[in-house]
Amino acid sequence: MSAHFDVGATHMTSSIETQYDEVTKYIRSYLKFSRTSLFEGISYILSRHFPKMFKLIILSSKWNKNRNPLSIRNAPKEYQEFVKELLPTRIIENPFYSIWGSQWPLEALRIELTKKFPQVDFSKLSEIHFLRESKTQSEQLPVKKILGMIFAVCTIVLQIVPKELIERMGLFNYGSFKIATFFVTIGLVLYILLIFLPFWIKSNKIEKEYREVGFILKYAEISLRETKSNKTNTADS
Repeated sequence: MSAHFDVGATHMTSSIETQYDEVTKYIRSYLKFSRTSLFEGISYILSRHFPKMFKLIILSSKWNKNRNPLSIRNAPKEYQEFVKELLPTRIIENPFYSIWGSQWPLEALRIELTKKFPQVDFSKLSEIHFLRESKTQSEQLPVKKILGMIFAVCTIVLQIVPKELIERMGLFNYGSFKIATFFVTIGLVLYILLIFLPFWIKSNKIEKEYREVGFILKYAEISLRETKSNKTNTADS
């Protein structure tokens, strides 16, 4: 009986992990599209339709209350057709454009997630994501702590090494010792940055994406919970 339970538990865990991977992959794909499309769209308009850029700015300030000037949600037909005329086909025909270009992209993404993954329990996925995010943060290289330790050690050395000891050694005077310690500190800091900065940048990028994915999962969880609560209250009344 216990063996059967373990198999079932393993299958359930695997199923949740599969759902998590599929949902977060979809969210990351959307985030990638949203990060690149505004810059790509504006760059394309500037290079291909530069004279029309001013008209876009004027119409955007008049009709579009969204920060995204390429959004066409709830805009007049004139503005929608104008924007579609300017943008490259690869952006317009992308399934994520209707979400990204909406008036409320986060809510539009939440609706699309619930349609695409109707059986998913977002509260469980949100919890799994939190655990994975904590694990990822614990595995990150503590560059700030390393730099802090270098400055701390050099400061302590300057404070505890007696001036008389330095001058008695006869290698250089105390002023030169302080200058040498300063440059050694700077050298160590530059060395650490040179070696670990690329990893640090990549790590921060991953951490930022984790936070964005986690925020979307949490929003979907809360929104669905509120929807169910409202339906229950309506049914009871």
